Amino acid sequence: NAGNVGIGTTTPQTRLEVSNILRLTPTDLPTACSASIKGSLYYDNSLSLPCHCDGFIWRQVNGNTAGTSTSCG
Repeated sequence: NAGNVGIGTTTPQTRLEVSNILRLTPTDLPTACSASIKGSLYYDNSLSLPCHCDGFIWRQVNGNTAGTSTSCG
């Protein structure tokens, strides 16, 4: 597997491959966004949207083009 990890698959093709559904438990109190967790995801319970840490603030993952996303929480 060349260091790849699979959940629900024995032949992962990427660093982490999840077969079927990945569930993020909704929360309104994520860890503070910082450079050390840049790229992290959480599901915002109040907004009912996934959010990602850009290294400075949590931003909505909403399909908008780069630079137009809205902050979370």
